[in-house]
Amino acid sequence: MGGRNRQAQYNKQVIGGEGSDEATFLKYIDSLYNNDGNHPRITNCHGGNPKKVVWTLRNTTPQLGAYKNRTVLFDDDKGEKEVIKGLGEASKIPDIKCIVAQGCFECEMLKIRGVSGGVLKKARKDSDFAKKEFAKICDRSLSGSKLSYSKVYSKVKLDSERRRSKWLNAVISLFEC
Repeated sequence: MGGRNRQAQYNKQVIGGEGSDEATFLKYIDSLYNNDGNHPRITNCHGGNPKKVVWTLRNTTPQLGAYKNRTVLFDDDKGEKEVIKGLGEASKIPDIKCIVAQGCFECEMLKIRGVSGGVLKKARKDSDFAKKEFAKICDRSLSGSKLSYSKVYSKVKLDSERRRSKWLNAVISLFEC
């Protein structure tokens, strides 16, 4: 019986989002695009810098053979040097894939909603501004209340936008069978 659980777990993947919003979004994408019932483990890697996010994913799933695939999402808003450190940390872990958001997660979500021009340009440079703009669009306070992605990002919208967003396409592809 124990062998069966181990085999079932091996077939799974683990996906780590940089923060709670990313983890919630990943769960929403899983509910829309995963049809085989083999749901990945989705974890919140609690932010910081890319290296810390990768390190957190590695340490929350210490058994290297326990998961077939590992994926971590992190932002490049801390600068190129930090992204390189994160990718370096990831290179030490077998079978890990990194998906890097341009700016931050909220910037990617703003692009999907069709925000462009000066607002998007400023959001790429200032992640706090991006978070505030994202909160406005989603009619959500910054106090940490849970966002219902289904109200703002329908499957139809996501399907149409994934052709234009490499980041969104990479995220959705994790869940398609």
